[in-house]
Amino acid sequence: MPLYEYVCQRCEEVTEFLEKPGDTARHTCPACNCKKMTKAFSAFAARATAPSAGSAAASSGSSCRSCGATSCGTCRR
Repeated sequence: MPLYEYVCQRCEEVTEFLEKPGDTARHTCPACNCKKMTKAFSAFAARATAPSAGSAAASSGSSCRSCGATSCGTCRR
């Protein structure tokens, strides 16, 4: 199920909700119980499962900036 962000029109709290495709359910703000929620535009996140064979990190033996692993299969960044 896709995850969508909604912004409360009263308190401006941003909340994520899981929705089934075609779901028309109205959401309620968990912070102030307002029913006036607007779907926010949000960019999706994509991540690679493994570095490519020709990448600089894999060929040079350098380490991942996030976790320190070589060619980072550990944190998958």
